[in-house]
Amino acid sequence: MLSFVFFSMLLFSACSGKGKLKKADQAFNEYKYDKALKIYKKVQRKLKDKDKKNYVLWKMAECNRFKSDYKNLPSTYKTLIDCQYDTIHPEIYLYYGNYFLQANRLDKAQSMFQTFIDKDTTQDVRGPAALQKVALAQEYEINPGKYDVIKVKSLSSTFDDFCPTYSNQACNELIFTSNRGEATGKLKDEWTGNKFSDLFITRKDLKGRWGTPVLLEEDKVINSETNEGSPMMNQRFTTLYFTRCEKSDESQVGCGIYTTKRQGTLWNEPARLALSEDSMAVIGHPAVSTDETFLIFASDLSGGKGGKDLWIARGKSGSYDDIQNLGSVINTPGDEMFPYLHGDTVLYFASDFHPGMGGLDIFRSNISVDEAGNTVFSEPVNLRFPINTIADDFGICFHPDGSNEGFFSSARKGSQGVDLYYFVLEPVIFTISGVMMDEKTMLYEAGVTVTLTGSDGSAIQTVTGENGSYTFNKTQVHQNVDYELLIEKEGFFSKIEKISTVGLENSKNFKVNVDMISVPKDPIVLPEILFDLAKWDLKPQFQDSLRGLIGILEANPSLVVELAAHTDSRGSEESNDELSQKRAQSVVDYLIDRGIESPRLVAKGYGERVPRTIQQPVTRDGFTFETGTVLTEDFINGLESRVHREAAFQLNRRIEFSIISTRYTSAVQDEKPKVVIATQDNSVIYVPEGKKELPKMEALINKMSEFVVLDESARNAVISLDGALQLLRDGYISKDDFLGDPEKVIVGGSIVKGAKFNIDEIKIGTRVAYDFQVVVDHNWTEPLTITKEMMQRFGNYEIDIAAKRIVFVEENQ
Repeated sequence: MLSFVFFSMLLFSACSGKGKLKKADQAFNEYKYDKALKIYKKVQRKLKDKDKKNYVLWKMAECNRFKSDYKNLPSTYKTLIDCQYDTIHPEIYLYYGNYFLQANRLDKAQSMFQTFIDKDTTQDVRGPAALQKVALAQEYEINPGKYDVIKVKSLSSTFDDFCPTYSNQACNELIFTSNRGEATGKLKDEWTGNKFSDLFITRKDLKGRWGTPVLLEEDKVINSETNEGSPMMNQRFTTLYFTRCEKSDESQVGCGIYTTKRQGTLWNEPARLALSEDSMAVIGHPAVSTDETFLIFASDLSGGKGGKDLWIARGKSGSYDDIQNLGSVINTPGDEMFPYLHGDTVLYFASDFHPGMGGLDIFRSNISVDEAGNTVFSEPVNLRFPINTIADDFGICFHPDGSNEGFFSSARKGSQGVDLYYFVLEPVIFTISGVMMDEKTMLYEAGVTVTLTGSDGSAIQTVTGENGSYTFNKTQVHQNVDYELLIEKEGFFSKIEKISTVGLENSKNFKVNVDMISVPKDPIVLPEILFDLAKWDLKPQFQDSLRGLIGILEANPSLVVELAAHTDSRGSEESNDELSQKRAQSVVDYLIDRGIESPRLVAKGYGERVPRTIQQPVTRDGFTFETGTVLTEDFINGLESRVHREAAFQLNRRIEFSIISTRYTSAVQDEKPKVVIATQDNSVIYVPEGKKELPKMEALINKMSEFVVLDESARNAVISLDGALQLLRDGYISKDDFLGDPEKVIVGGSIVKGAKFNIDEIKIGTRVAYDFQVVVDHNWTEPLTITKEMMQRFGNYEIDIAAKRIVFVEENQ
């Protein structure tokens, strides 16, 4: 394990034993591995006893392992195995396997781990866990996570640089830990042989480049003669939390979490948080909640699950108590360290035992609160390659604006010691598009209103163009949202399609093509609904036949329908009229029970008076009735067999529905969600576009959902060729909107350069302006760009650069 993983642990008091071997063992037990190794080397040259030589060789290997100096480990382990020292320490195979794992020699690693399992008699859980790492290292490289990872060369040195944190509201400063040569003091850490670690700071210039790191401060207020590291700023960037390991004249006496407040460019004297009464306790790696009411940290306090565990302390204003272990979902027999809280709802941490690729891997666990008020952590999820590798990966932090980018630390191949890496999550993009087509004519249907309503409260509307197409772009369709598409046009049945992005981790374009069904003038026969002889009760097995009708009525709340029941011609007209009325009413009653409003339903019994006319060939009991056949009593009586006649009688017994009104309005109908563009009443959110960072905002251009860009220095409104063609193809403008002869402007499926056309209406936020003239520029790549004068037609406005909003100012203010 790399030395920086947990600052030099508790060191034991000096012993009085004489001799160099005892001094080496004492240094080893005090975690002074660099010092111990130097003594062991001197001792080994003079030893003649074979067992003692093997013992010293084993201790030297352990020193190199803890120092992360792997150069001599393979030959040392091989010598120890040849000398059968593995019978005393079978974990040689475990450590040998870890060496091969970090060298990406997975077959060798697997062989060593299996040998360790075979030779171990204590059922050490580390063996099976190590074998799993080999399998995951292979799997995660084949199926990686969706992060881009880049080494930040300007922040990396030939020493260890790790555990970054953003340190100001502008997010152009980073504080991180390093034991590079500029660190405070002249003493060296006897664990590593390098200087003690300090906190360094780097700042980003106007070109977005990180500057040369310098000491956070040079007055030894924060940086001391011993180790400081694992910095963490509070949400307001006023208080710094960090780890410091105290040191007496001869040895260290424990590690703790300290806080210091920033006053301008200076820092107050740090104060240690009272998290344990034991001054020798090893506590570090702070992660504080946004309101600073709880703190998660790493420690080997008693009562833990194994090595270093994660703990939570609750309190306020720097006073924390009620310390609890995070439990076995998070903590394991191995080490869990370097916690990071992302918005108080997600815990990130590093572990060397949870299923990973090797060394320390970074994991994510969601945080929730159960009904009893207890904090609950979900099963940790490995971030996979390329965040994690077969080396140590840890110390992650995210950009404070909540975006999926930030920094972390890694000893992966290509690092000099441990280096800082930048990461960004590849965006998961969702779009919804499709084509509306008349089911009967198979022609594209223009003018269809498509409304996208999300479970997040969003509602966006568009209209299909001449080619029947519609699109909702990546800015309108979001992750982890359930959506409904409401498709509407006068003269057609409305329809609802359901789409969900919940749980999807890969980008997807949802294709939703809809065949539009025109509202029929003639009655529609429902799927077969059979009644017992002389009965009118609707049987449960035939209720499914009404599902389609229920769906139509729910999607078309303005429809009023007549439910018509028909009998065959047997029995008296009076009894058949009464029976058919009761059957029609039973269907209406069922629909009302399913939530359809009663004024929209009319029950009508026609008895035997309206024989069925066959609309398309129907086969029943082996007999086919052709299109146009009218099942009158005379026709049925003329059929040759009783079975044939009974089939005809059965077709006459039916339930039909007819549309008798399309203008029903209910006072109790749920109000439809208001279709809005992302905006507030008097402002519009924008995103900076291009080098000039011009405001780009959502708009409706002739009711087409699109973006517009505001360029206050522009003379004319400009649109790209692609943008103009899109408006034309989708029917939001026509050839008649162009100035001049359309045949000279629209040529060969394209639009000539410099062509001008009129836009009837643009809606930005809740404001609408009319009659815009736009120039087509073949060299333009941005969305429709409007001028200051055109923007003022929506109302007087101000640009709030900090909030990224355009605020409309009322004249009386």
